[in-house]
Amino acid sequence: ADHPAILNTNTGPVVVWLNLTAGVTQIYARSFSAGTWSAFGAGAAGGGGISASLTSITEFAAATDGTMVAVTWTQVELSGNKRVFLREHSGGTWNELAGSATGGGISGAATFSESPTVAYLAGVPFVAWQQQRAAETLYSDIYVARFAAGSWSAAGAGALSPGGVSNSTGKAVQPVLAS
Repeated sequence: ADHPAILNTNTGPVVVWLNLTAGVTQIYARSFSAGTWSAFGAGAAGGGGISASLTSITEFAAATDGTMVAVTWTQVELSGNKRVFLREHSGGTWNELAGSATGGGISGAATFSESPTVAYLAGVPFVAWQQQRAAETLYSDIYVARFAAGSWSAAGAGALSPGGVSNSTGKAVQPVLAS
């Protein structure tokens, strides 16, 4: 177990962590209630956990609005690029939101994406990440998406356009969202 994060939900604490099982690091979660730690959602504390990735997860972020819990992470795809993914806990299961845990995930980028962060605002999950500008450069920018009305969209003008919210002339790194 590595990199634990503790969230205070309306029903009690939830801990989320990286767990190496069968040679692949996945994201696991347990909740504390009535003196007992239990899997926080179906399959959340065994096997593929929340992430169910074919490649090891090296970074994640988690957030709650008190009721909902979201976990975002990056994983290396078969193309060699890192992409940003998310699942949200609802009704006892971890669900992707409009393709957020499959395909290109939230970032959907052809370039390297990393350092995801997540926060809720008025019950809406927002995700920010660092994304490489082009395959041949080390420069990066910060991008921000939000999930509303059943789809992911830019969290403000330009947030998913080239340059993102940072539109840096250098390397913008490690965004942090807070709620």
